[in-house]
Amino acid sequence: MSFIHNQPNDGAFGELLNDTISKSSYLNVILVSAFARKTGVLSIKQALTQFRDNGGNIDAYIGIDLGGTSYEALVELLQLVDNLYICHDNRISVTFHPKIYLLENKKNAWVAIGSNNLTHGGLYGNIECSSIFELDLDLNEYLETFNSLKKNIEEYHKQTDFCLKADLPLLDKLLDDKEIFKELEIVKNNSKKGVPPVKKHKIFGIFKRSKKQISPKNPGKSPRPHDPIDLKNASGFWFETGKMTGGSRNILDLSKTGMVVKGDVSVTQYAVEDKPNVMMGGVSFFGIDPNETSLTKDIVINYNGKDYSGNTIKIETEGAKPNLSWRMQLKGVTADGEKITSVANFVNKILLFQEISPGYYSMSVLEMSTINVLLDASELVATNGMSSKSRKYGVLAETNLE
Repeated sequence: MSFIHNQPNDGAFGELLNDTISKSSYLNVILVSAFARKTGVLSIKQALTQFRDNGGNIDAYIGIDLGGTSYEALVELLQLVDNLYICHDNRISVTFHPKIYLLENKKNAWVAIGSNNLTHGGLYGNIECSSIFELDLDLNEYLETFNSLKKNIEEYHKQTDFCLKADLPLLDKLLDDKEIFKELEIVKNNSKKGVPPVKKHKIFGIFKRSKKQISPKNPGKSPRPHDPIDLKNASGFWFETGKMTGGSRNILDLSKTGMVVKGDVSVTQYAVEDKPNVMMGGVSFFGIDPNETSLTKDIVINYNGKDYSGNTIKIETEGAKPNLSWRMQLKGVTADGEKITSVANFVNKILLFQEISPGYYSMSVLEMSTINVLLDASELVATNGMSSKSRKYGVLAETNLE
């Protein structure tokens, strides 16, 4: 049986992939992707971990062409799969470009072949399409086709000068030789190319997801809680921290609104009605309406490969003179009791967040020296007050992350 999965009309391909890995009785998973980013890998981390815990085997074949794959993504994959292979043809004119997701046991196979890279945009935000095949391997016609596909994939790592089995020393060597880059360096490289300026005439609109779920094989799949074209869905958002507050200097001011200093906020979900130079504050990046002052939200932050739970976003109402502003308490703790405040310094830094799934975010702590890179690479920039000297926050241009 086969069907076509169209993202976003049929929901996120990442949700379908997660469900298939988590709820199936397959024994092997093969991931083949031209590009991989940390957010894409983290978005299927839980399913892959559960699969291996249940005795499953996972192999991944990842390309590193065109600066599309990050060092951080490969380090994450090393921890999640049994065998990681890095694929690269040394000819400038040739790109490793397949996207295949394959699950199998002795009797059945599930295969997706299409355009979805192992990035957050590929799995959730972009307009993508994949052909999905559910194969009964007891039938010769399906078995032959499936074996042909597997043989083609296995041919990759048989060519040892094209496909290298990865370990951490190899990844560090590739990083040192500039065959791969850290994600911030990719942002920097892309920002040098220039973010497209705001158009004088708005000729093109945006792709609007169909109201109906088209795929008959995807019943009950709910769309993500925000529209897939939202800027934050495939982008990163960042904050200058300043001196921070709190006894551990771990409270980040998120602000309710800000003054736009770069970009056209009117075409985004962060616009404030009748105020063209004002945008919603940083709290809105975390899916919170700034006007819902009674709301408290706990989020999980992945920092340096560890998940810290219990970071609280809320209005500041405590103390003798509460300022009634939105803040995030960076007080998360890992499952084994490690506090995020024991491993990270937030004072006079830049915090870069990327959404993995609702309530789950990847965070990087950057030095203030990176501010110009982020300003160049951002589609929107604002200050968290009405003064141009106030701390800045922004939304990275989508192309700089995917």
